[in-house]
Amino acid sequence: MGTGSDYTVFFNHLGIPSVDLLFNRQGQGVYPYHSNYDSFYWVEKFGGVGFKKHLAMSQLWGLLTVRLAGTGSILFEAVEYPKVLAHHSKKLKTKYGSELSLSALNQAIRHFHAAALEVDAKSDPKACSTSLQPDSGVNETYMSLERHFLLPKGEGLPGREWYRHMIFAPGLWYGYDGVIFPGVVECMEAKDTKGADEWIGKIVEAIEKVTKSLLSINQA
Repeated sequence: MGTGSDYTVFFNHLGIPSVDLLFNRQGQGVYPYHSNYDSFYWVEKFGGVGFKKHLAMSQLWGLLTVRLAGTGSILFEAVEYPKVLAHHSKKLKTKYGSELSLSALNQAIRHFHAAALEVDAKSDPKACSTSLQPDSGVNETYMSLERHFLLPKGEGLPGREWYRHMIFAPGLWYGYDGVIFPGVVECMEAKDTKGADEWIGKIVEAIEKVTKSLLSINQA
């Protein structure tokens, strides 16, 4: 997630899970995004005649809200998180090779993956289909997962302390574009291997906390 989003404060600063829904297609023609012609008139006459996409999007948001509110367990798969982390750990290995020691990170990710699989199986909507009573333990764990990756207030990412998420953040030099493992990546770009190792240690500690929270649900 880069900086060009309305949910920046929720996700990057407060660790609140966020979602973005949009219509997009590659190769579309010229449109007036962020120009003087970016107006209601343009949308009404050219960009969204009949406001059909707006209607469809509002219906999609409504359906999502109903599904989230009307199910015992949140329709969410925690296992996707360690999959993303593992993918980007491999990218770090490919780019930096032996310059970085990633064994502790990869081990923590594997433990996270195993614990997430168990919780996801427990929260399977098919297994919960006989009851609409919320599984508060699983739901709370899902909702608080991102907050384990927050740095303390005032101790955020270097050069932009307001941003507290140590896994996902807008790039220091990239504007809208996001960076995975920002502390590690930016230290390596600055040739600061020691700093990168310190960030890996912080990330490993956070992943272990997440895994512990998942295991507590599995043992309940």
